[in-house]
Amino acid sequence: MLRQAILHVSMAVILAATAGFAADADALVKQLNGMNLSDPASIGGVEKIIAENGDAGGLYLLKSVLHVKHGETLAGMNCLRIAVNCQLIVDGPILKFTREKLDEYIKESQDKNLDHELGGLLVIRSVALLVAKDMQSAMADLNLAEQKFPRLPEVYNTRGICRHVLGDEKNALEDYDKAIQLNPNYADAFGNRAGLYKRMGDDEHAKRDRIRYVMLLNRLYGMSAGELNADDESPPPESKNASGAGKK
Repeated sequence: MLRQAILHVSMAVILAATAGFAADADALVKQLNGMNLSDPASIGGVEKIIAENGDAGGLYLLKSVLHVKHGETLAGMNCLRIAVNCQLIVDGPILKFTREKLDEYIKESQDKNLDHELGGLLVIRSVALLVAKDMQSAMADLNLAEQKFPRLPEVYNTRGICRHVLGDEKNALEDYDKAIQLNPNYADAFGNRAGLYKRMGDDEHAKRDRIRYVMLLNRLYGMSAGELNADDESPPPESKNASGAGKK
């Protein structure tokens, strides 16, 4: 079951990233290089690698890229949420491989004017940039994604995260509001907005959003209030302890 980090297509995607990489990561990249990723069947191949090697954020990130590339944007965004709930390794070979594929596919989408595909890919790359703590580049991708795919809620939730981290509370709030307007059942955005309200000292709105967040997680993932207390604060990114974050 996914735990509280569903919220963290938010803060944990920044704070959970670690240095170094698994000993077998290079072997996995060789396996990925041997796959025909232009074939939709490659999604199943990546799923098999995940099943054999356990949860790896870089592999789920790649799977989200492939979903979007092959016309499954919703599946790609759902997979992105799983990716950030896993341990993302900043300098790992798998994440590097995924970044290279993202750059290749984004250029191809731009060249072919595939705006719908481009918007989703830019959101995914912005998450990889957040992991690298490159906020300005992430913001640039998200601003372009808004132009190309303005009705994708993940654009605004992720940009809200960037602005939240950068201290731009007013515009962060507007982005979270827009994400919720586009998807009134968007648990991530309610959780993030609750944390922002708390940071701004608006406890009433923070509690309201936090309760809504818990209700949506319970509906979607069977999480109970005992697992995630509706009165808990979602700490601002600069104060949250990153130790163990992002793990199941």
